Amino acid sequence: MKNSSNIMHVMVENPVTLRKEILKSAIDSTKLLKHYEDTRYTRAKKVAAMNDFKENLDKLKELLNNLQSTLPIIEEKEEAGEEEVKTVKPKVIKGEMKPMKAKPKSRLDIELEEIEEKLRRIEI
Repeated sequence: MKNSSNIMHVMVENPVTLRKEILKSAIDSTKLLKHYEDTRYTRAKKVAAMNDFKENLDKLKELLNNLQSTLPIIEEKEEAGEEEVKTVKPKVIKGEMKPMKAKPKSRLDIELEEIEEKLRRIEI
């Protein structure tokens, strides 16, 4: 056991203010960690979506090549008159808006709420 004569005590002025500042910095750090994890998750989803898009694009190109190879070749005749140009308006497909489901709270969200609750208790 150590010699108790080496123990040193320091008086902290405004301990409540110091504790508030420490809790505020803990909140900021937790928010940064949460943002970082959300960004990593979003990036992973983006990479997966891009890979899926590339696969679908390759399939589409293959299907287009198959379609072109199976279509009969038709010779075009030049007519001595004005050609009628048809314009087609694109159809707007209105999709149903799906309500967003609430995500389950992550570990960081729970910790952040606990720290904010401690800060509220100090301020009372």
